[in-house]
Amino acid sequence: MNQSDHAIRACKTALAMRDALPNLNKDIAEHGLPKISFRIGIASGKVMVGNIGSEEHFNYTVLGDIVNLASRLEACGKEYDVSIIISE
Repeated sequence: MNQSDHAIRACKTALAMRDALPNLNKDIAEHGLPKISFRIGIASGKVMVGNIGSEEHFNYTVLGDIVNLASRLEACGKEYDVSIIISE
């Protein structure tokens, strides 16, 4: 499904996830679990999504150059000590 506002939705979701993290960490700490952290890389473009593989073994996944770009952006977040990086 195409959404003309997909980029702003992705950015708002990333911010909401970041804002929800302190409460999540508080909740999981009450169960004796270690806190979590995460980084997000956002890139926009065409991808292949769905059940990919053979009849014997398949996974629901997403593939494409844009996916690789988002993954690399996420990894850059560690270098720059930021939680969210967005491509052009």
